Amino acid sequence: MNEQFRQTHRLLSLPVQTINEIDRLCIEQLNNTFNRQELLIDIQPDKIEILVRVIDFEKLQSLVAKLTKLYRSKLLTRIVEVIDAVKSYGVKAGKRYYVDFAGERKVKDRSAKELRRGKHYYANDHNYNTTNNQPPATMVDQIIVGDAQQVLQQLPDNCVDLVFTSPPYNFGLDYGTTPDDQRWDDYFTKLFAIFAECIRVVKWGGRIAINVQPL
Repeated sequence: MNEQFRQTHRLLSLPVQTINEIDRLCIEQLNNTFNRQELLIDIQPDKIEILVRVIDFEKLQSLVAKLTKLYRSKLLTRIVEVIDAVKSYGVKAGKRYYVDFAGERKVKDRSAKELRRGKHYYANDHNYNTTNNQPPATMVDQIIVGDAQQVLQQLPDNCVDLVFTSPPYNFGLDYGTTPDDQRWDDYFTKLFAIFAECIRVVKWGGRIAINVQPL
């Protein structure tokens, strides 16, 4: 098999003892139906090698169902099962991508785009410290219950890798002891005071994730 396909496709293996002429005919039809950049099935003496890069899985299932009914070959079903057993893939335009689906998409001309877009208002006039610090030992690996603003004030700058927060919606939900119907000015004053603390404690290169209703 061409080594090029081994480098650009995901290799799957299906052990087999014998392959008859009907099986070979069915595999040939699969190879003729799909582009080699998508799927390539190679017959070895003791196994079937399946090289898959991107595949319309529903199309594959439909074709295999027709060929199985026509030729009564069970091998094709096993091939589909081997492919379907792979659960790490991306989906785009209805196709499964088995290679490079989780690759980082690079930003081209980043500096020019930053100048054109401008800074987010939180970044305006801020000279962020790039030196990361350690949190207090007494707060490591602990669940701390308290007012978020007050707890965050106990932490030094740049000491948290990730902040994940889901603020109250202020739409009147029943939170038990905490009211969810504050005046909007009071709500946003408290909310942005906590956000300011989140920004302060997050490390240089860290992340803040905020779960809110998009209303």
